[in-house]
Amino acid sequence: NGFLEANNVSRYLTAEHKETSPFWFFLPVLLGGFFPWSLALPGALVLAWRQGKSAQAERAADNPALFFGLWIALVFVFFSASQSKLVTYIFPLYPAAAVLLGSWLSKRGTAAARFDPLWLYAAFNVALGIALWKLAPKYQVTPVTLWLWELTQTGAALLAVMPRRGGWWAAGVGTSLFLLIAWCSPTWQVREADISERQTAIWASLTTPSDSVVHALGLKHPSLRFYCVWPVVYTDDHPAAAQDIQTHPGVVYALRPKVLDELKTKYGVNRYEEMGRTAQTVLIRATKQQQAGSRHALTFSAQ
Repeated sequence: NGFLEANNVSRYLTAEHKETSPFWFFLPVLLGGFFPWSLALPGALVLAWRQGKSAQAERAADNPALFFGLWIALVFVFFSASQSKLVTYIFPLYPAAAVLLGSWLSKRGTAAARFDPLWLYAAFNVALGIALWKLAPKYQVTPVTLWLWELTQTGAALLAVMPRRGGWWAAGVGTSLFLLIAWCSPTWQVREADISERQTAIWASLTTPSDSVVHALGLKHPSLRFYCVWPVVYTDDHPAAAQDIQTHPGVVYALRPKVLDELKTKYGVNRYEEMGRTAQTVLIRATKQQQAGSRHALTFSAQ
């Protein structure tokens, strides 16, 4: 039910994220995710189409360009038809796009040498760094994550334009590896709250009465259900959740801070106490008396 129905069938048939539901959503995703090579991808797809048409009917199935072109097209169209869309859904097409593009570049011969998208790549990283800086407050990105993003984008831009000879190339590779290690290891626990509900699940496991459930209001992250000791019930019914919190002391809800603010202002929810809060999620437990959103005295560690 959790994997097949909730995270596959339901996501394909219903729009879980309204802002990502348009059919054209993956066009900018492919442009940015495969940049700068996405600029040359249309030419590679045209080559695949022409080779497929020119091949004899009995050999068309063995045509490599046609095979990789269909691979890209089918993955792109299939997930574009999905009502729920995330940028990771079209990851399976990138290997085929890389192989097809390599074939296209090799057939361009000396003309391919003049196609140097690295300056475009550098400009893209500069623009992305500015966009991340502007959007970070809106999406409550932690400062550590934001600075690592900026360092990574700056390093990528410098690596793209620096000379490829001698010590400069070695310095560029060394810088890239350093940024990769910095991104993956030392600050993981600090940045984990940006992408995982593990800490919230730990708090919920410790504060929820036994043989009870944890309610996730507007949260669809599988990590909450994966890490939580007790069953997790997903819901999007804000009025019902507000009434539940006001009338049933002890119920536990995990929700976004902005959703909690909505419950307080729109439905007058005030009988709860905060059991834990991250940059993305707040965990509350309903109480008998009005608490005005007071924080619980206990704190819990991920250990």
